[in-house]
Amino acid sequence: MNSLGPEKRSSRDVVVEFYRDHFHRFVADLRSKFGSGPPDPEDVAQQAIEKLLSHNETQEPIRSVNAYLWMMCRNIIVSEIRSQKSSKQRDLDYAKHNYDPQGSVLSPERVLASREHIALVEATLARMSDKCRESFTLVRVHGLTQTEAARKLGISRTAARKHLIKATQEILSVLLDDQKTQ
Repeated sequence: MNSLGPEKRSSRDVVVEFYRDHFHRFVADLRSKFGSGPPDPEDVAQQAIEKLLSHNETQEPIRSVNAYLWMMCRNIIVSEIRSQKSSKQRDLDYAKHNYDPQGSVLSPERVLASREHIALVEATLARMSDKCRESFTLVRVHGLTQTEAARKLGISRTAARKHLIKATQEILSVLLDDQKTQ
């Protein structure tokens, strides 16, 4: 404190303090209110904290960090659930257009095309850095959450997410380029 009154703390200091002192309890509260996921409560809380840290202090100040985080977490969860529903619907639409009622349309051409795509993905993965390849494999192949993959790799969740995005972009780029040449 100084002689002019209480010391004004920055929003960042408040968020860092909240993270240090209350993060694990906050995740437990999210888990009890919304379940274990998906989306993973720890991932949701981490995303909300990241958004809060990126809040520009020139914008309207945040009056209650706790209330703001709860609102952001709820929005993230609702958005993720909507996204999952859309994804499931896309999968159903794809299956409806590409498979017969018995679920099988494995023509020799499709089998060959699938094998070629797998070979392209494997070659692309082989050229990637270890962290990109491992992040992609742990999340997309083995089904770990980004948080679990980060722990297993000994890196931050944000780093794991960046590696996953980079790997996904590279693979999609290779597959799209291949599709254009056909």
